[in-house]
Amino acid sequence: MHTKPQDNIRITKDMLASKSKRLANFVIDYIIRIILMFLLGLVAALYAYFLGDQDIIIALENMSTVTEYLVGFLFLLIYYVIFESINGRTIGKYITNTKVFMLDGSKPESEKILMRTLSRIVPFEFLSFLGNDDKGWHDTWTDTVVVDLKKYEEIKNSRNSISEIGIEI
Repeated sequence: MHTKPQDNIRITKDMLASKSKRLANFVIDYIIRIILMFLLGLVAALYAYFLGDQDIIIALENMSTVTEYLVGFLFLLIYYVIFESINGRTIGKYITNTKVFMLDGSKPESEKILMRTLSRIVPFEFLSFLGNDDKGWHDTWTDTVVVDLKKYEEIKNSRNSISEIGIEI
């Protein structure tokens, strides 16, 4: 009898991404979002320029601080929900080789990703990483974790190897 290696393994503390990787994720994703917002503004301005529509240019130039924050929040929402819903990874997480999982090792459902993202707008949420835990409030409130994929794969492979000992093929 042959058993299939486990696809998901329960996440343990030793698999979690370090605070430095989490900080790198935050910084990289923030920069990417700023670049995307700039490019969208540039496209809108070029569109308005070539169509001769001065109203768009005036609206962009006179955007209020509240509107700027709302646009920034919208980009945050779209960026994280799209990337993390597809495969649990943003551009920052690709660069640092980390990924979002549920505590049981499964892929987070879309509503969990949405709740993670909405949690990020809580004032001072970024300070939640200053504690001893390598998790932020957006992780804790949604039962999700960010895992270092190298550590995860090593542990997963060793567990699967151990489970296959003595099994005839």
